[in-house]
Amino acid sequence: MRTFLMFIFSLTNFHTSNPSGDPLIASGFFPFATFDRYYVSVGANAALVNEFRYQYLYDSYNNTVGRQITYEKRNFYFLKPTVNLGFSFGRFTTFLYYRGDFDNNYLYEKIIYSSGYIPEDTVRIERKGDIYSGGFATFFGFGKYRVGAGLSLLNKEDIVSSARRAARPEIFFSYRGKNEGVGLSLSARAKFSEETEYTIPDKGEVFLYYSPSSRTMAKFEMNLCYLDFSRINDSYEDYIFGSVAISNTFRDKTTLKVGGILEKSFEGNYYAPGCEVGLGYIMDPAEIGILLSKMFYNYSQGGELIEESPVKVQFYLRISK
Repeated sequence: MRTFLMFIFSLTNFHTSNPSGDPLIASGFFPFATFDRYYVSVGANAALVNEFRYQYLYDSYNNTVGRQITYEKRNFYFLKPTVNLGFSFGRFTTFLYYRGDFDNNYLYEKIIYSSGYIPEDTVRIERKGDIYSGGFATFFGFGKYRVGAGLSLLNKEDIVSSARRAARPEIFFSYRGKNEGVGLSLSARAKFSEETEYTIPDKGEVFLYYSPSSRTMAKFEMNLCYLDFSRINDSYEDYIFGSVAISNTFRDKTTLKVGGILEKSFEGNYYAPGCEVGLGYIMDPAEIGILLSKMFYNYSQGGELIEESPVKVQFYLRISK
């Protein structure tokens, strides 16, 4: 069995940066939206990836004296849009959704020159495709609590084959107090059976927020995502993604979110920091906005030091009534 490795050398999309505003929706827990009749959310997504490759320079004593750039590339990708539709029937709420889960687009193109600086060859590595999903989830609310379950149908596309599908069951839980809240989601392992078997591991995600009792509408938020890669392959480690942020809704209905991110790779046991900034505006019953997130990857491969800094951009529109 071969694990489906698609995200570490290009874009990672385990954590989907969603709009600020309602904290449980802000961290990807859209099924916990509160509304009386219907809920609509649409997001347009894109990413800009800067990649630099270096080789270290050494002196006669084998000491590092610097590094030189051996490759530089900037790639821009349009990612899958995000669409969520919700309908309320008393204590029951049903959601239909379409979203991108993993992005596998990547392009490496380097011209090889002779000692006379004459082009001799071109090294080209290209990956196209992604995994996106459509599904549904149904929830039952009682008091401050809400539980639910759903089924996600994942579709895998790449440069050499048509879409392949796999089903993934999910369960949800949320609690909303006066000043605090928590959301939990669990997703089972999904397998794409083909010539070679690809696997997406079990996933668990928890979100916490706290809003102090004051005149301000500030919220402290924490999100933690975990993927169990070690159960798929003993050579891998478990993947962890965490973020801490502060969001606030101002008197003029402007929303602002600022946070920090830390990601632990399943391969190589290294950590990558990041940051996110969101800005929105509420026009009842709608909200529009933009969210920017940036990661900083730094790792070694084939004797080269590789630095990647993907920037993800999302424009969103939400309507609830």
